[in-house]
Amino acid sequence: MDKKKQALKNSRASAHNAFFKCRHRKADKDFSRQRSLPFAQVLTMILRKSVKPLQSMVNEAMQAAGVKSVPASAYTQARHKLRHTAFIELNQTAVVEVMYADGVYKRFWGYRVLGVEAPEFACPLPRSWCLTAITLLTNCWQS
Repeated sequence: MDKKKQALKNSRASAHNAFFKCRHRKADKDFSRQRSLPFAQVLTMILRKSVKPLQSMVNEAMQAAGVKSVPASAYTQARHKLRHTAFIELNQTAVVEVMYADGVYKRFWGYRVLGVEAPEFACPLPRSWCLTAITLLTNCWQS
């Protein structure tokens, strides 16, 4: 199984795992009953990070799940029941452990290299230093 499919499989397994849900809800009563927006559905909707209006995004997700649509406020309330730690653990188990387990990835000075696409990024150093660093990194990768 390739890494992308394994990462998706691990994400789905974690999202539907009862222990994962218990560790990452804010209160014991949260996500304890069967509702229109279960834990896994809310987690998936957050990860999709749509730029559409909230109600449109909720309608699409509910239609894809084959259930009746809910108001955007229900999604907002359900979203607030999640702890941020769910995303930290999900990143570790579904992405980091899968993508980097075999050790086959590019390194630069011992650190793994992550590609970032951005027209401009904020650099805390003076602009000339940042441009010099980018030039050095580019030249190191090309040689």
